[in-house]
Amino acid sequence: MARTNAGATLQVAQMFQAAASGAATGVSRASDYIALTQNTGAPALTDTVLPGEETANGLARKQGTVSYTAGTTNVAISAAFTYTGTGITIAGAGLFNAASGGTLFARVLNSLTSVLGQNDSITQTFTITI
Repeated sequence: MARTNAGATLQVAQMFQAAASGAATGVSRASDYIALTQNTGAPALTDTVLPGEETANGLARKQGTVSYTAGTTNVAISAAFTYTGTGITIAGAGLFNAASGGTLFARVLNSLTSVLGQNDSITQTFTITI
């Protein structure tokens, strides 16, 4: 069996673009909210929250931008943050379906940590293979 290009586009709409044409009926929210964390613990399949989720100083959970090109196998969800505090090290992120609470769709421990000072920016991207 092979999934068609149209099938892949439908899958992306159902998972990441709740308002898009072809989105699943009953989908309450797409998984397009990104949260950041300083936590360096390894992600686990049983995770339901993002440990140490940042909620202040410009790093609160943010709705990302979904990018997908029909006929490809990857969808990217990106969000840019500007830190307003005095110093922090970002180690990972989570992808959710709500601005708060919600379901943790994916979690990542970044290969490199990002040290941010006041007014530094960071863009976090999740690339999901469909």
